[in-house]
Amino acid sequence: MDEIHLLNRWNSDFYNSAVLCFTETWLNPQIHGDNTIYIPGFQTFRSDRIEETSGKTKGGGLCLYINNSWSQDITIIYKFCDENLESLHINCKPFYSPREFSSFLLIAVYVPPQACVNKALR
Repeated sequence: MDEIHLLNRWNSDFYNSAVLCFTETWLNPQIHGDNTIYIPGFQTFRSDRIEETSGKTKGGGLCLYINNSWSQDITIIYKFCDENLESLHINCKPFYSPREFSSFLLIAVYVPPQACVNKALR
């Protein structure tokens, strides 16, 4: 997180980004609160690896950061986690967008290395 905080502070490509997406976060339900993964100026949306559904205790996890200056009307649509696929779906209504696009569906996906690709595609 220290490196991410430095990037957010000094790299305009980073802090001006509308969306940041991270996979393999290693987040899990035992890591409580978003203070540990907070990035100033961004809202945090996470989908932790769940041992009961994935069968794995380490790795995985997804995190989407949405820039507060781009959108604050955000809804989590769907989260999924099993041994072959992890996904996080959110709907964002940005402050400024073409009239034809009132909202955007953002989907973060992680397919673990040992996953059965055919099952992940279903």
